[in-house]
Amino acid sequence: MRGDLRLQRQRRELVTYGVVQVAALSTAWIGQAPEALHLGVLAGVPVLAIAAAARFFRWQ
Repeated sequence: MRGDLRLQRQRRELVTYGVVQVAALSTAWIGQAPEALHLGVLAGVPVLAIAAAARFFRWQ
């Protein structure tokens, strides 16, 4: 039960980061400057994904 709640909280956090990324892209699309936080999240997510992939997905 407790693990389910933790998983739901993690999913909500991931959705929040996705919304921030969409906000950065849509703001840039309409010709305005996106906020620094949005750009930071947009750049940080791939960096973290690459780091996780390098750590956990190794060829044996």
